[in-house]
Amino acid sequence: MLVACDTKNRRKEQLLQAKLAKLRLAADFKPLDEAEAYDFINRYYLPRLDTLPYKGKIYIHPLQGKDFDAIFKTESLKLTQDTQGIKKHPDEVILPAPPGFYDTTRTWDAKRFRNIRVIPDSLIVSTSIRGDDLTERLKLWRKRFEWGYVSISYPQYNPHTKILVLREWIENGDWCGTGREQEFWFKKTPGGWRILSRN
Repeated sequence: MLVACDTKNRRKEQLLQAKLAKLRLAADFKPLDEAEAYDFINRYYLPRLDTLPYKGKIYIHPLQGKDFDAIFKTESLKLTQDTQGIKKHPDEVILPAPPGFYDTTRTWDAKRFRNIRVIPDSLIVSTSIRGDDLTERLKLWRKRFEWGYVSISYPQYNPHTKILVLREWIENGDWCGTGREQEFWFKKTPGGWRILSRN
């Protein structure tokens, strides 16, 4: 009976390790090679801006990408708890960092984009768009940026699944509404990239 129990536990552990190995591969996203990243953005993302009223303006710092390490930790914890029959506790779940922060260690090279104006930090922190009066601030914002600008993350790519993810944030002064933030998922194909979804 003890041998049977030990065998069952070993099988359970082996199954868990196999699932964790698969999960690790699925979460193995890294920044796309630089030349490929600019090519991807120029050919597959920038045409999207033609359909938006932002007149081809992108903020100089990329958004932070998705935190796949945190996502792996969260999902592997859930998987381990499921396998071990442990009741989950919300405090034990490690959540990804909230979206919307910029990666100030990187800047976009405007010369490598096609028909895009890159907005430097100096314009954003300029005193001319500060102030207490919301209406006046919006007027100044509209005068300087018209319909605002778009921020995108550096493309993150998983070579095992051939999946790429890119985050987008629309900044329009104090405007707030649906569709301000989206994620785009692409699959690498022999002929280029095919969009899988956006949400």
